[in-house]
Amino acid sequence: MTQVRVAGITKRFGDVTAVDDVSWDFADGRLTVMVGPSGCGKTTLLRIIAGLEEATAGEVLIAGQPVNHIPPWERNTAMVFQSYALYPHMTVFDNMAFPLRARKMSKEDIRRQVERTAQALDIAGLLHRKPRELSGGQMQRVAVGRAIVRQPDVFLMDEPLSNLDAKLRVDMRGELRRLQAELGVTTIYVTHDQAEAMTMADTLLVMRDGRIQQSGDPESIYWRPRNVFVAGFIGSPPMNFIPCRYDPAGHTLVAAGTPFPLPVRLADALSRQPHDRLLLGLRPEDLTVSLKPQAGAIPARTYVAEPLGRETLLLLDGDFLPPGQHLRAIAAAGVRPAMGETVWLTYAAERMHLFDENSGEAIS
Repeated sequence: MTQVRVAGITKRFGDVTAVDDVSWDFADGRLTVMVGPSGCGKTTLLRIIAGLEEATAGEVLIAGQPVNHIPPWERNTAMVFQSYALYPHMTVFDNMAFPLRARKMSKEDIRRQVERTAQALDIAGLLHRKPRELSGGQMQRVAVGRAIVRQPDVFLMDEPLSNLDAKLRVDMRGELRRLQAELGVTTIYVTHDQAEAMTMADTLLVMRDGRIQQSGDPESIYWRPRNVFVAGFIGSPPMNFIPCRYDPAGHTLVAAGTPFPLPVRLADALSRQPHDRLLLGLRPEDLTVSLKPQAGAIPARTYVAEPLGRETLLLLDGDFLPPGQHLRAIAAAGVRPAMGETVWLTYAAERMHLFDENSGEAIS
C-alpha cells in the first residue's frame, strides 16, 4: 500500500489558476474520488500526481518520497485515460503486455500475468483481437487491465467511464469498485458525474475553481453539505434553494409571505447568530406531494410532470418562489397532476438545510 500526498499544489496556465494551493493525503489502499464541474482543476491535479504536468508550486509525495522531479515512468503509477489510449495495431494481449515488456520481464512471466489479469476482467477470450473489434466496454476493460497488469503502487483514473452508455457505465463502475477493493491499491479517480462519485468513493473530494470545497465520506457530504455549491452539486435531482428571512417571533422562515416552520436546531442557531438573507435548502426526495389539501401543507402549481417509471419528477411553481424559479419534487409513480393543477407539499423538517445567502456557507 502507498500513500500519496500533495502539499500546497498550485498550477497556473498564464493568468488562469487551474489548481489553487491544494493539500491532501490520499489514504493507503483507499479509493478517493475527486468530483466537480468541468474546469474545476481535478484532472490537472491528477496529471500533476502522474507527472504529466509540472506544478507551478507545491510538492507531490508518493510513499513519503518527493517525486516532483521524477519522470512519470519512474513513479510506479498507472493511469487509465478517458480515451482508452490503446495501440490500434496491437492485439489485446500485446496492449496489456506492453508495459511488462518495457520492464524486460520474461515471456513466460508476461503471459502468466496478462492471462491472470484478463481472467479477472472477463476478457480472456478477447486476447487475440484488436481494439477495432471490441465494444466500448471491452476496450475500457483492456485499458484497466493494462494498468492492473503492471501491479503499480497507485492507480490514477481520469473519467474512464464517460464514453460508455448509461447501462454499461453502471456495470463498469461496480466492476472497478470490486477490483479496487480486491487489489487494495491506492486509487485516485476523477469524474464529473456525482452519482458515479457517490457510489464508488471511500473518500470524496468536491472541487470548484481549483480548490477543495468539502471532503469526507459520500454520505456525510450528502447529508451535511458545507455550502450552497456542494449542496447543489451533490444529489440528483439537485437541491432546491428558496430565498427567505427568519421570523424570530414565530421561529419560522418566511419566503414571500409563506411560513416554513424550523426544527429546533436551526431556530437555535439563528437565535444565536442572526442572518439577514437566507436560503432554505430542500432536496426533492424530502418533499411529500399530495393531490388533496392537508393541514400545514404548502400549495404549489404543477409546471410539468416527468414520469420516470418508479416515480414522477415534478417541476412546480409557487407564490413562495422568485419569478421564473421552479421547485423540484419527487412524487410516487401514480401521482400525475395536470399542468397548472395545484398540489400540496409537506417536508421533513429535520432534513431542512439552511445557508447564508451572502456567503453561501451552511448554518448549523
